[in-house]
Amino acid sequence: MLAGEEWLRSRGLLWVLCGLLAISFAGARTNLAGKIKAGLVRHGIIPEIMMKSPKFHAYVAFGKKYSARFGNLIPIEAVGNRPTTMKWKTKFRENAVYTLIAMDLDAIPKAHRWDETEFERLLWLVVNIPASRDVNVSMGQTLAPYIPPTLDPIKGEDHRILFIIFEQPGGNMNFTFPVCDAKPDDPRRTKFNVHKFVDEHKLDLPVATNFYTTREGLLEAERAAAKKKPKMTLNDTEGVKDVKGVKDVKGETTTIVYLDVTAERFNPHEEEEDEEIEVEYL
Repeated sequence: MLAGEEWLRSRGLLWVLCGLLAISFAGARTNLAGKIKAGLVRHGIIPEIMMKSPKFHAYVAFGKKYSARFGNLIPIEAVGNRPTTMKWKTKFRENAVYTLIAMDLDAIPKAHRWDETEFERLLWLVVNIPASRDVNVSMGQTLAPYIPPTLDPIKGEDHRILFIIFEQPGGNMNFTFPVCDAKPDDPRRTKFNVHKFVDEHKLDLPVATNFYTTREGLLEAERAAAKKKPKMTLNDTEGVKDVKGVKDVKGETTTIVYLDVTAERFNPHEEEEDEEIEVEYL
């Protein structure tokens, strides 16, 4: 075989491999987007808050133990302070600027809502956040400092806590929204309407999102469960779905902690995309 023919054949194989890799990456991205949409639909966020699912997830962590995973339960005691880490994936543009909104979607129970267009409570609002590899959320303009959700211990209802990131189409903007107090009963928080805010400031569709649910008594239940850890062998774990974690591995004996989770179990952070950069806010 001539050297030129060998070169052409090797080049052809390279193109085939590149095509297969591209198809694989596209499939992973589609799968992740589908899982994000499924979580939003299952918890009523689509169509209650948004009509279309963002393409990317936002990573929202409260210390090393808890992070939002599209509807998972987090004890109210763990979210008393703003997230310790926030990051999301997006197409990097040098002059991109973002708005971050966090809301309690169940601050007013459905049975007590007089106006279905005003039921969320604003927990956190930061605008004009510049995108770069070393930026933090404090570089943005805070219009509503972070406050934790306020729960009713008598009703014991779940609260969906939603984080949405929008790209500001015109870069830095002058927002007409007045700065809020750090009080949950501030009317600028209790009367906040995300649709109105987005329309007034002509924000683009959300680029990333995530959410968790919380309720009273989760921490006590978690501690009680930790005291009653059932012992199982590794073979006994087959088919078990409600597994929070595996600890104290000694030989073939494993400790399993069960968690009452209603959301789909998946890790949206394990999917990577080479063409995107990760913007981290500490």
